[in-house]
Amino acid sequence: MFKPLTLAIAMRYLLARKTHKFASFVALISTIGIALGVSALIIVTSVMQGLQERLKDNLLGTTAHLIVSSDSSLDAAALTSLPHVIAITPYVKGQALLQSDNGIVLVNVEGEDTSKLDFNLKKLDALNDDIPSGSFEIYADMGLLMKLNLNLYDKVRLISTQNARYTPLGLTPSQRIFYIKGALPSLVGNNDVPTVKGNYSDIKKLLRINNKKASYRLYLSDPFLINETTAKLPQCLTYTTWQDSKGDFFKAVAMEKLTMTLMLFLVIIVAAFNILSALAMMVSSRLSEIAVLKTLGMKEKSILLIFIMTGSGCGILGNLIGLLLGIPLTQNITKITEFLKISVSANATELPAVISPMNITLIVAGALFLSLLCTLYPAYKAAKTDPIRHLQQGF
Repeated sequence: MFKPLTLAIAMRYLLARKTHKFASFVALISTIGIALGVSALIIVTSVMQGLQERLKDNLLGTTAHLIVSSDSSLDAAALTSLPHVIAITPYVKGQALLQSDNGIVLVNVEGEDTSKLDFNLKKLDALNDDIPSGSFEIYADMGLLMKLNLNLYDKVRLISTQNARYTPLGLTPSQRIFYIKGALPSLVGNNDVPTVKGNYSDIKKLLRINNKKASYRLYLSDPFLINETTAKLPQCLTYTTWQDSKGDFFKAVAMEKLTMTLMLFLVIIVAAFNILSALAMMVSSRLSEIAVLKTLGMKEKSILLIFIMTGSGCGILGNLIGLLLGIPLTQNITKITEFLKISVSANATELPAVISPMNITLIVAGALFLSLLCTLYPAYKAAKTDPIRHLQQGF
């Protein structure tokens, strides 16, 4: 005889197929539903996580994570000691009018001194390295170049009213001739202001920023931890973060990820309720057997455990099948989309997918918890069966 006895009886009820066929069919459907729900959740959450990571690298790789400004000198060492800060660089930013033969457009101008920046960070956003001081060359947004029909080495004029000076002719803005050296990825919408980047000293001269006013760009190990960093900043400093320009976009991505996860989790919820239905039918059809077990001395706790294990078996099996399906499908999602001739995007050749152990653990734990929860009521009713009444009815 199998030991423990409760496990042996639970396995017998779970694997019985000749009797109580309809209850077994419902249990099979619930197992398939949980397997499909778990595998779909693993695939969708992994792809959404991969897309979020790619967007974070592409968008926030060239966007300043945190810019700190002060009207007086800043202690660079104190800024470096802030949580998650891995590097800082002198930084200037302002707005100007870009004038060419084909029109005039308002732009954001940026300059950054990357001479002391670590090489790995320079690869992310270090266009100033190949722009010598005094050359007055800039990189411009690709959309801006297309809009004004500008080519490499074309001449443009940048006009800034920031720190404009009074002359005998009136208020005179700062203006200089710049040359187009290259293009920046176009990451702005129709209503956003395009960006141009140049050498730190050249942009500083254009904006007429004196040495007393200091601004630094802070690089973070993870841009999503920006709130922990800003919470430690001194109150006297002013700052802007990537959330000011890109925060709404990433909130929309997170909301879409949450919505899709909840919708797919409904599949698991429905399958778990099917377990409840199958177990309830099983209990109602085995009342006489339960009464016999109680008459033979089996305690209510053991009967409760039998039917909990019977119902949970469907959830465990469904989770196992879902894992065996979901992880390989996620790892080969690009090949699957290519086989089905599904175009992911015009530029991306690979659909990103990040298999997170934490996500998989939460999915499996949630599915198992729902399966267990739905077994409690039928198992409780089975444990509370009155053996005398049901034996009388049986005989």
